[in-house]
Amino acid sequence: MVMSISTGNIEPSYKNDPAYRVTSILFPALIGIIFLLFIWFSRDEIKLKEPQTIPLYCFSAMESVMEQGLLPAFQEHWLNNKQEQVKFITTFAGSGVITRQIMTRFPAEVAILSSELDAQRLVGSGIITVAAWQDIQRRPKFCRSPIVLFVRQDNPFTITTFDDINFEKMNVIIPDPLTSGDGQMASLALYGSQIRRGVDKATAFEFTRKALAESRSHPSTSQAAMEQFQEYLHSCWPCLCFSYWK
Repeated sequence: MVMSISTGNIEPSYKNDPAYRVTSILFPALIGIIFLLFIWFSRDEIKLKEPQTIPLYCFSAMESVMEQGLLPAFQEHWLNNKQEQVKFITTFAGSGVITRQIMTRFPAEVAILSSELDAQRLVGSGIITVAAWQDIQRRPKFCRSPIVLFVRQDNPFTITTFDDINFEKMNVIIPDPLTSGDGQMASLALYGSQIRRGVDKATAFEFTRKALAESRSHPSTSQAAMEQFQEYLHSCWPCLCFSYWK
């Protein structure tokens, strides 16, 4: 008698092994768990977009507070809320210097100037539109930049107003108004002090011109002005520094 046997219905012997059955279930499950863990731990990297680079120009007096405080805080805030990294390419110099750089088409995306006069120069050159500048002016202001005259407690010259300053005999330091926004504000403070006394504009202008001409030094930035002032404090020369500095 000849019998025909169909091999399709015959199960391999190893498939009946309990170890095989356990392995056939656990192995795919383990692969799935590993895949899910990989997705979980790499979720932050997957969400992150390419870092955005922002060229930022800022007047020199703000360098330390920008580098150590504001920029890191903004980067952290943006990363937490947008899952996007931001990198700043910073340039710090006198307000007038960075204004001229921007006017010569340096690739600035953010500009922080210390003087409204420099901002108006950007408007005049077409870098900022008139409409955009008017919109900025309408927005609420969160701070002001006062000019305050400080004197030593043992003030030997009894200085109480700008008129008491002898620019010819004292070592007065005023940042260069052509390169420094603080220099511009100091010049405006000198001019405004005379206008408030009731003198005419020509007399106020001449007072300001003479004060600038007789000042001992005109550093390019307020930072350089303060460094010179600190050096003069160790000398026997009387000195005064017109500079906004933290």
